[in-house]
Amino acid sequence: MEVMEVREALEEAASDPEVEVINEENKQKILETCQALSSAFEENDFDLAKDLTIQLQYWDNIRRAIVDWVPGKRVEVKH
Repeated sequence: MEVMEVREALEEAASDPEVEVINEENKQKILETCQALSSAFEENDFDLAKDLTIQLQYWDNIRRAIVDWVPGKRVEVKH
């Protein structure tokens, strides 16, 4: 899921188990992005590293929104 889809899924979530699924997927995205970021630095691909750093910030914002999640409350993802 891309960031906007994740945010929408989080807003529509009605229970803790639904949010936990989103959380696990987000953790995987963070891990994958960190691994790609590490590879980018190893290859001195700083343009890619910059893009991945921005992407990682989005996934971290989703992580924070998950922590703050309350059923029925609008999800605030800060950029």
